[in-house]
Amino acid sequence: NPCREPLRHGWRDPRGPLRHSLADCPRLTGGAARPRLTAMEIVHATAIAIDGKGVLLRGPSGSGKSDLALRLLEAGGVLVGDDRVALSVRDDFVVARVPETIAGKLEIRGLGIVQLPYQAETRVTLVASLVERGEVERLPQKRMVELIGQMVPAIQLNPFEESAVAKLKMAATLEPSKIET
Repeated sequence: NPCREPLRHGWRDPRGPLRHSLADCPRLTGGAARPRLTAMEIVHATAIAIDGKGVLLRGPSGSGKSDLALRLLEAGGVLVGDDRVALSVRDDFVVARVPETIAGKLEIRGLGIVQLPYQAETRVTLVASLVERGEVERLPQKRMVELIGQMVPAIQLNPFEESAVAKLKMAATLEPSKIET
């Protein structure tokens, strides 16, 4: 009596949507409880871990995601995924995971695609929407965005400002109560 039927990219629970975890199948996990990982969505974004906190950089092609990621890596960040990341929900938190085919690869405009150290996944604690300089509010209200059914704190950021790395590191690591708007 199998818990799930195998599929090409995951497992389908006969009672629900596509799952990418065997957490609900004691027969396959030896009865151990494991975190529940729900349906996955691939998004056009770059994910970086900063001091253990996951930041998702969003913007159209050419908006500076990879450029900002490169500067964050130089400042101590860790690459999770560039250009495409798989988002899922685990225990009510959004998790960004690098697709296996692009693991550790970062596009550096003018140089090419380079292979770098990476971590396979991170819990997303901040979304940075990359925008033009004039679109960034001076004193913005606290923002939240929805990612696959979960609300995540968000900011708007011009990736090409000299202070972009410092601003992003601060936004990712400061307690929300320390930021006045």
